[in-house]
Amino acid sequence: QARFTVNETLPVLQARFPGYRLVLMFGDDVIAHIAHWPHVAELVESVDLLIATRKHHELALHQVIETLAVTRNLRINYELVILDHKATSSSSVRQAIKKGLPTDTSAQVCDYAHEHGLYASRI
Repeated sequence: QARFTVNETLPVLQARFPGYRLVLMFGDDVIAHIAHWPHVAELVESVDLLIATRKHHELALHQVIETLAVTRNLRINYELVILDHKATSSSSVRQAIKKGLPTDTSAQVCDYAHEHGLYASRI
């Protein structure tokens, strides 16, 4: 299984979608680890983050992101998606959208992905 790396994947996506602002979507469990990713400053300056709340409260997430911004001197542009269905995973949303299947994981996340063209095979 291929893994996302900032220094390899980001330039490929930027070349493939010139002029577009990229959105990285993930669950709130990732936010605790993002500070340790190599090239994280380049990443957060190049993309918007869409963070789905699954485990943490909205206020706690804002505080974590603010702490990251201050301690790592990161300019983080993000939006939270408050989920009603906490078991939603980005992989299940990606799979459903790629296959053109309806998904009951979270209408909010799927609607956002469709509205903004995320996981689309063509733009």
